[in-house]
Amino acid sequence: MIELQDIELGSIYGQLLVRLERAVSSEEILNIYNNFPEKNNPLLHALTGGQFNTKYPGGDEALPIFIKGASMGIRFPRENWNVTYVDSIGKCISQILFLSKLKSGDLFFRLFSLAYVYASAVIFKMPASASDSYPLRGSISAGCGTVANEFYHQFYSNTSLIQVFVLADYFTAARVFHWGGIHSEASRYLDWAKQIHCSLKNINVAGKEANEYSLEEIANLGMERHIKTYLKVLPLAINGKFDISDEEFAFFCQHVLPR
Repeated sequence: MIELQDIELGSIYGQLLVRLERAVSSEEILNIYNNFPEKNNPLLHALTGGQFNTKYPGGDEALPIFIKGASMGIRFPRENWNVTYVDSIGKCISQILFLSKLKSGDLFFRLFSLAYVYASAVIFKMPASASDSYPLRGSISAGCGTVANEFYHQFYSNTSLIQVFVLADYFTAARVFHWGGIHSEASRYLDWAKQIHCSLKNINVAGKEANEYSLEEIANLGMERHIKTYLKVLPLAINGKFDISDEEFAFFCQHVLPR
C-alpha cells in the first residue's frame, strides 16, 4: 500500500525530474542539485546523476553524486526505511559497481548484495508498478557477472544460472511498462529478454532444456527464484551482514573512475 507521504514525496521529486530534464547545461543541473532543499533522500542523487549520465555521458559530474547517494545505504537502514524510493540507493550503488576497477572481492560482494536488496524491496512491495526497479536489478546482475554468479550460487543454488534471473527482470519490466502504456520501453526490455532466452538453447534449467520453456514460463521461474533469494538475503542485510564502514567505502571509491 502506498502511503500519502509517498505520494507527496513522489510529486516533489517528479517536479525535480522535470526541472532536471529541462536543464540546458551541466552547470544548470548542478545548480538545481545544489539548491534542492532536501538532501537526505537518495532519490535526489539518483535522479541528478542519471541526468548527467544521459545528457553528458563520459563526464565526471555524475560520479560524486552517485557516491553521495550510495553512502546513504552502506549500512542497512533500520529506521525510517523508505521502501517506496529505496531502490534509488541501489541505482547509486550500481553505478559505482559498474565503474569500479575492483570486479571481485568481499567489498564488491557486499555492495552488490546491498544493491540487490534495495532494488528488490520495491519489487517485493509493489510488483505491479516497480517499472524502474526490475531493469535496475537486471542490469546489476548482468553488469556484475562474476560476483552475481557467486551471489546467486550462495543464496539460491550452486547450479542456478544468472541468465534466468536477468531474463525474469527484463521480461517483467517489459510487462509493467506495457501496462503503463510506455511501449517503447516495453519493447526494448522484451527484446532483451528474448535475446537471453535464445542464448539458453541446450542449457538445462530445472530439469529440462531452456528452449522447452516459453519465454513467459522461464521468466516466471526466474521471478520465483528472485523471491526465494530476496527472502533469504533480507534478514542477513537487516542483521548487518553486508554493512560497510565509511573507511571501507572510501577505499572502494578510490578504485572507481569516471566513464
